[in-house]
Amino acid sequence: LKYAKLSYSNFLKTDSVKWINISYMDLGTSYINVGNYEKGLAILKNALSKSKIQCDTICYPVALRLYSEALSVIGCYLEAKKYILLLVESGNGDYLKSRNYKDLALAYKVINELDSVNYYLDLAAINAEKENDLLLLHRINYENAKVVGNERLIIAGLENMMFTQDSILRKTLNFGLLSARELYSKERIKLTKIKAEHDKVFYFWIIILILICTASVIVYGVLKYKADIRHKDEELALVKEYVNESNVLLDFNNTDLSRMNLLIKK
Repeated sequence: LKYAKLSYSNFLKTDSVKWINISYMDLGTSYINVGNYEKGLAILKNALSKSKIQCDTICYPVALRLYSEALSVIGCYLEAKKYILLLVESGNGDYLKSRNYKDLALAYKVINELDSVNYYLDLAAINAEKENDLLLLHRINYENAKVVGNERLIIAGLENMMFTQDSILRKTLNFGLLSARELYSKERIKLTKIKAEHDKVFYFWIIILILICTASVIVYGVLKYKADIRHKDEELALVKEYVNESNVLLDFNNTDLSRMNLLIKK
């Protein structure tokens, strides 16, 4: 149903009326398949009306068949019969499938026309064999047994339908399980690759961070060392200035001392 909605919404963006109508009918059938019969029937009936108005020779017979099948699903066999016969009368009988003939037989069974029931059940069986629909063949045998009132064949038909349906269900579940395992393996491999890439990136940035920290420590050490040298140079300059001042003062004192010595001698 999700993908049928997506398909229809995307085809609406195109100019293809045919594919818009086909995707719209797929949407209706999807609603029937998930049990939303009211909405599914409304969509299929609308598709039938539109294709009839547009004289769409491709979508109209398909819409007739799908709408009749939807009616059969909810047990409206007589109403379904009307649309199946419309399909036959329109010259599009080739669109009929084995289940449509089975639905016709059940419709005639409601009004107790047993000759028509047998005729359409035989047609349904022939087409079901061509379509290799084993479950439908068992259903046809079951309906034939009900017509003749053979309880043994009725029970056998029910058992065959039950076993066939169980077999189909098991095959479907096994296929789903295998698909799920395959998907899990693919996703696990993908996750392992992503994790490995993530670890690479993580360790790369860890190394970058370590290098940045190391470089920062080195730069800080160099700058501190230069600052210490500059500070020592400044202190040394002050000492030199002090020494120079002391030398000047010493020279001045020496001059005074020489003058005093000279005075003493005089």
